[in-house]
Amino acid sequence: MVVFQHNNLRGSELVAIRRDLRVAMQNVDAQVAASQPAPIPDEDGNIPPEPRPVGEQVKMVVVNTELFSAALRVAEYLPKDAKYRGSHPMEALLVGPVGVIQFPTVSPPHILAVLNLLFPEKATFKKGTDPLFISGVSKMLLLGAKVDKVGGQTIDTAALKHITNLGDLPTLRGQLLGLMQSAGAGLVATLQSPSKALWVTMEGRRKMLDPDSQKSAEEESSDPPAA
Repeated sequence: MVVFQHNNLRGSELVAIRRDLRVAMQNVDAQVAASQPAPIPDEDGNIPPEPRPVGEQVKMVVVNTELFSAALRVAEYLPKDAKYRGSHPMEALLVGPVGVIQFPTVSPPHILAVLNLLFPEKATFKKGTDPLFISGVSKMLLLGAKVDKVGGQTIDTAALKHITNLGDLPTLRGQLLGLMQSAGAGLVATLQSPSKALWVTMEGRRKMLDPDSQKSAEEESSDPPAA
């Protein structure tokens, strides 16, 4: 969940921002889907249903800070401590007019697209961009984010941008699987090397103690092949 502050966004500006955000998320969904391998049928030959794209579930809303703070405390602490009366760490960001962009899961490609679209480092827009979108984005300031739905930490903008350098979840799973496979192969080689070295040592020692066997082996290797 990305938290931003805005300078009194108008309804028309919010509509324009949501429209362009929806288009950007659809483009990211298409790119992610194109990079994924084809689904594998199950034992019955049925192809499992594809999960709902992340971009379709990204929502941008303007929140009431007091109600949102109370909801955070309830979701975070009520299941653990019904008597908790403290504040939520995220409340430090909830100052002035605030909005949030909700993600169903941590998806670095989608987060990166949101940051590039709504919080660009350089305010440059393509020719033909809706003026309402431009004026709306100019009123928005990125404050931070909360990584998990419940129990996550509040992170600053630098940490949020660092998350965008990661790949999407399937890519990270593939990298983890490759790392585990390479580690397993290295472990097998490590376990085999002492026994192999021991066998070579014992074989050399046997030949030293039994020179006749070594001599007969050399004679057999030097005999010409039978016609």
